[in-house]
Amino acid sequence: MFSQITWTNQIETQIREFAKSIRIAAKQMLASQTTDARKLISSSENTDVSSFKGIL
Repeated sequence: MFSQITWTNQIETQIREFAKSIRIAAKQMLASQTTDARKLISSSENTDVSSFKGIL
């Protein structure tokens, strides 16, 4: 019984660590997308629409 509890606790810990790493990665991805969007907006303020053909 003890080994089953230990095994269950280890699995639970691994799942929590995995979930934490996913949350961190998602936050980093969202932050980089926000930064990219801001760069795109700021660089496009004085640009005509033809420069967006490659992006769209």
